[in-house]
Amino acid sequence: MARRGQAALEFLSTYGWALVVVLVAVGALAYFGVFNPNKWAPNSFSMSDGFAISQFKVDEGSFQFALHNSMGTAVSILGYTVTGDCETSRTYGEGAVPYLDNNDDAWIIIPACKGAPGSRFKAELKLTYQKSDETVTHDTTGSVSTLVEAGESPPGDGSCLPDCEGKSCGDDGCGGDCGSCGFTRKCCPNGACIPFDQNCKLAEIPGGALPPS
Repeated sequence: MARRGQAALEFLSTYGWALVVVLVAVGALAYFGVFNPNKWAPNSFSMSDGFAISQFKVDEGSFQFALHNSMGTAVSILGYTVTGDCETSRTYGEGAVPYLDNNDDAWIIIPACKGAPGSRFKAELKLTYQKSDETVTHDTTGSVSTLVEAGESPPGDGSCLPDCEGKSCGDDGCGGDCGSCGFTRKCCPNGACIPFDQNCKLAEIPGGALPPS
């Protein structure tokens, strides 16, 4: 009996240190998130009905993505609804409707959707849109699963901060636009939307000189 006890003690003294090293290594790997399945899951964002996502990102400031139109005709995005890790919706007002020509991209920025760096963001997206040659509206859906990145990025690729203050349409200074005037109004050089039969000079007069829509 004493011999068996001595053998067990010798085994522990010989191999116990190896067991301790293994336990410390496993603990370190767990601490750094190696065993966290969210860290290794692929980032994905898919859409239906002739739309695709060319770029997307979720960080501490917003959820933003570049929506690509491959439907064969121009479309206007009328609004969106997000469910899942973020619950929000928006209906675009006149002058702020994202407009996409066929094979064109437009950035959709959703400031209400954000997260903590390193966490996984999962959500379902519904977009309401209208084709340029139709009067009815349609819904399309998509799903996103991605890791939240640190920091707050400006819209687009981060290399340029668009300037749309006081504008409903026109150039944003970064190669994009500040919105669309829809199919019944036109965009003036100062970024105002007015009826087609009105003069853009009226839009330059402060104090409500524009005719009612």
